[in-house]
Amino acid sequence: MDTLPPSPAELLAATKGPKIRTANPKPSAVWDCCLREHRTRLGLTLDEVAAAVGLSKTGLWQIEHCSDPMLSTSAKLAEFYGVVIEVIWKRKVKP
Repeated sequence: MDTLPPSPAELLAATKGPKIRTANPKPSAVWDCCLREHRTRLGLTLDEVAAAVGLSKTGLWQIEHCSDPMLSTSAKLAEFYGVVIEVIWKRKVKP
């Protein structure tokens, strides 16, 4: 039985040494989240928005306070508010 040749990813991985866990690097940018401003401008509660997009109230609160949501969650929130993701998470220059 013939075996397939290694993929480019497998070849690259073979050239590397053992995996070493390192600390997370500091982010190269700071993101300014304005979800709360959108919600309060429209007079909506955390409960209302969370239910509409399928999040918990706590999860939405954490995102509003700039935790890092998954891209799919970011897309749901942007769609809910009728904007693109870049409107909700604006890149700020790193201090």
